[in-house]
Amino acid sequence: MSQTMRSSSQQSFAAAVGRVIRESRRRQKLTQAELAHRTGGLVTKAALANYETNHRSLRIDVVWVLAGALGENLGALMTTAQTYVLPAPTPSTSRWS
Repeated sequence: MSQTMRSSSQQSFAAAVGRVIRESRRRQKLTQAELAHRTGGLVTKAALANYETNHRSLRIDVVWVLAGALGENLGALMTTAQTYVLPAPTPSTSRWS
């Protein structure tokens, strides 16, 4: 995989993680301020808005805090984000065959 393709995939995945966080927050009918409050001040409302819109890069420790504040399983959150980026594996494209 070329460096350009890898970078593009990483950016797409980062955007997808922000999207999954936003979807979970909205599904739970939480405002950004409410979710930020649930992090105990570790994530501000402004930072959350930037994460959700992909204007700021998410670090894994921030994703972990947000997943906990949302009551989401971190692995499930990441897997959901991955489905937005990667096509579903088929028998001919699966890495595991």
